[in-house]
Amino acid sequence: MNKMTALEEQYYEIKKQYQDTIVCFQLGDFYEMWNEDAEIVSKLLGLTLTKRNHKPMAGIPVGNIDFYLSKLVKEHELKVAICEQIETPEEAKKNNRSIVTRAVIKIVTPGSLVTDLPDNNYILACTFNGTWQLVYVDIATGECLAEETSHDFLLSTIYKIAPTEIILPKHLSDHLVKYYDDILHLVDEYENAYDILQNYLNSLKINITLQPVQINKKYFINLGTNTLRNLEVFSDLSGNMKNSLYNLLNKTQTSMGKRLLKKILANPIYNINIIQERQECIEYFMEHIVKINIIDLSKQIYSIKSIDQIYKIGENIAQAMKIIHQLSLPSFLYKMQTCKINCIKLIESTLYIKDDKISIRNNHLEKYEEEKNILISQMEKVYPKSKVKYNTLLGYFIETNKNIIMPDEYILKQDLSTTKRYTSLQIMHYESQIHHLNNKIEEIEFSIFDSLRNAIEQEQSEINKLSDLIAHIDYFVSAAKCALEYNYIKPIFGDTLDIKGARHAIIEQYKKDFISNDCILNEEKMIICITGPNMGGKSTYLRSIALIILMAQCGMYVPASYAKLKLFDGLFVRIGAGDNIFTGDSTFQVEMLECAEALKHSTPNTFIVFDEVGRGTSIRDGISISYAICSYLITKKIYALVSTHYLEMLPIDGIEHYRIKTINNNSNISVLYELEPGIAESSFGLNIAKCVELPKEVLQKSYENYNKLIIKFNSSLN
Repeated sequence: MNKMTALEEQYYEIKKQYQDTIVCFQLGDFYEMWNEDAEIVSKLLGLTLTKRNHKPMAGIPVGNIDFYLSKLVKEHELKVAICEQIETPEEAKKNNRSIVTRAVIKIVTPGSLVTDLPDNNYILACTFNGTWQLVYVDIATGECLAEETSHDFLLSTIYKIAPTEIILPKHLSDHLVKYYDDILHLVDEYENAYDILQNYLNSLKINITLQPVQINKKYFINLGTNTLRNLEVFSDLSGNMKNSLYNLLNKTQTSMGKRLLKKILANPIYNINIIQERQECIEYFMEHIVKINIIDLSKQIYSIKSIDQIYKIGENIAQAMKIIHQLSLPSFLYKMQTCKINCIKLIESTLYIKDDKISIRNNHLEKYEEEKNILISQMEKVYPKSKVKYNTLLGYFIETNKNIIMPDEYILKQDLSTTKRYTSLQIMHYESQIHHLNNKIEEIEFSIFDSLRNAIEQEQSEINKLSDLIAHIDYFVSAAKCALEYNYIKPIFGDTLDIKGARHAIIEQYKKDFISNDCILNEEKMIICITGPNMGGKSTYLRSIALIILMAQCGMYVPASYAKLKLFDGLFVRIGAGDNIFTGDSTFQVEMLECAEALKHSTPNTFIVFDEVGRGTSIRDGISISYAICSYLITKKIYALVSTHYLEMLPIDGIEHYRIKTINNNSNISVLYELEPGIAESSFGLNIAKCVELPKEVLQKSYENYNKLIIKFNSSLN
């Protein structure tokens, strides 16, 4: 076996500490991966697999690392350790080391990956002590939040947070492992969620001291575990975000605004004052649409890496302040205004644009740059027949045709296929002086960069307030655009629910002849039961009313011609059927779990939607359960919309009955998608089976069995 080089020894010593991690090992302008890491990465990223000392090796240019990190961590869910050179070759030489010192400076995981994507990327830590304590952080923005929730609402809370990683004590794993196994990290027991998260960040070498802001959930309404999913708020039922309510309402212009829209949709509120303040802002911006072209300040100030970035931050802070000063903000936004941010003056007085590049105002810099230019000019006179060139590998050199014979004083630096590159003692003398000046220039530039970065960091809280205000302005402009474009109206609130011309916000975008319907509920009429054919629009109607309630309690305008709403403290929506193969729950089990959750947490101020409850089991069981649930809703005086195909159990006293209007023309059913009082004569399942052209013998047998079952059912009733 060949003896390992000092470089290899250094690599293997580091790799030994990160066995389950891809190690990106910096060698000059490249990050290299060796052995199994190289084979994995080259296969996943399509990189060329080469060899170093007979061992597999793949490389990534340092300048492209963010692009490849995103692929490895986000797409392929790998953990990556970034191992960098933490000293220069000159420093290593001065300290009698044969190679530069390297160390892992950070470990990148799905939750710690910083990207340009607008969404929050949360790492969540949980503990349980009577109630669940949750602390979560977005590394990119520095936002850290804390909240508590009961065990019953844990899953709905986590769904709203949408974390990329969850850190959980081992003894609590049973509570989440069947739902979040792919993003769950189990740790030893800690007293609180804060310590769990802080220790996890420390292990990733992320230098953040958490300062969680406690969320006041006093005014948030209770949402069922699957309510947002069933209403397709963030994605449709197949997981496609394109057909979601969020995508429809997202006319924001900034990343901050996009994140705020998501938070507002996930947290409808039970406070009329906040709702009306938001409505006032939308109303204002319907008349004052503004263009906002501002970078993600929240993300930028937490990862300042260059002078260019600082200039951009200053430019955008100034632009944000200008937008605010041009508007006569509604009171809700006016209260959010920040004081003056002083670092703008410092940035503007220090940085400027020269020849399309960002330059620094500094007398010493200007002097050194001038001296450097003079030296380069003198160096170019050494050999006038060829222009002096420069690259980071060779330094300064002159390049000639391969056939030219150079004078003896010129030293060959590189022999290429068609050219040769030379230096000389005179060129090296100039190069040494230029190198000395470059060091001085770099020292001054870093000192200025550091002072500007510190000035920004000192005003971080004020810049965050400004960012939050811009996010709100952006969100309200977006909501105003939606109200105008989609013909939404401002809902009012009272003791009853009265919606005229209710439309489904998403479906009406694809179905231009969408049929609107009304919904009236009050103390005398708290529950409506809807019957009608399959594909007749029952579920669409139920969703449209639930979406209007959700949007209204987010403070938004709604798709209707008139909307007077009761303020609800909870919204539980059980729509659709399907098993959950990941948790081992059958279709009927999922159905019953959602019903149990809704009934357990309902109050007289809760709104419930049950679509075709009991259809996942036998007819007798289904009818029994459906009837009992309806009786429970009546007894507890809960506002609800229900639909059913179990016509046999209807009518039920205390419930208003509506049906989807149909025209039956010689067994050809035309669905009109309008609601009318009454109970449907049938669900017309056989008619639909006929329309889709089931084989004739199947249809004939179906009709025969149907008639026999009707006779049998009627006799059993008697």
